[in-house]
Amino acid sequence: MVLVVALIACNYAGGEGVKSPAGNATQASSIVQCKTGCAVNISRNIAYSIGADAHTRHKLDIYAPQDVPNYPVLMFVSGGGWSSGSKDWVANVGTTFAERGVGVVTVDHRLVPAVTYMQQVEDLARAFAWVKKNITAYGGDPARIVVGGHSAGGHLMALVAMDERYLKVVGHRSDEIMGLVSVSAALDVGDRFAASSGLEAASPTNHVRAGLPPTLLLFAENDLPAIPAQAEAMKIALETVGVPVELAMIPNRDHFNIIHHIGAPDDIATETIYGWLVTVLDLDGG
Repeated sequence: MVLVVALIACNYAGGEGVKSPAGNATQASSIVQCKTGCAVNISRNIAYSIGADAHTRHKLDIYAPQDVPNYPVLMFVSGGGWSSGSKDWVANVGTTFAERGVGVVTVDHRLVPAVTYMQQVEDLARAFAWVKKNITAYGGDPARIVVGGHSAGGHLMALVAMDERYLKVVGHRSDEIMGLVSVSAALDVGDRFAASSGLEAASPTNHVRAGLPPTLLLFAENDLPAIPAQAEAMKIALETVGVPVELAMIPNRDHFNIIHHIGAPDDIATETIYGWLVTVLDLDGG
């Protein structure tokens, strides 16, 4: 194992995250001194899968707030149209919420077309199981985990939370998830994946049932055309079965900068997500 420790001044304003040190083969740790005066410990490129079926993209980063014992956790996945994506793309999500006392785990997974979307969900279910088992060693609380993602990542994490089959394989249940954050996610994928799995199984909207975790649905004012209607339909479906759900349209944002601007001053999406986390995770909001 190569261990790199660095102290990095962070003038973070919702743009790019901290770059991983060059030449780090397995795992790096750093301390980001945040603009607000708090500190975030970052552990990078941790393998969440080992063995014969492990893949180079089975990696995650942990953004751990310093001096916050037993912190709650947001596990978050980037978008990328299922065929691309990187945990580095959502480094701003990690630093932003860790600054506020919520640890963040950003996760990579294998990509289409080398694998199916189902195998991508399997990867993320495996990552969830790793977090449940290991986050205590990084200071987090395995009993307080919220999951979420942006765009295609939001689709995949919704399936982790809503389609019982995936967590069952790794020995877990959806009631171990305290909440789901969906940011401009594809919630009804139509016939995109019908050839590989059947239409119904691919769409989170077809897995709505009572007992699912509380859900936050965000979309942008200038989002992709289908996204707002899908979010609204999901809200109605969840309300019908009694699942706590909130829906918010983020003004002056599009499908991409809704996530890129997380952490920017006065960003409405940031404050909406954090306010919801305060409620769902029973934080003090400080």
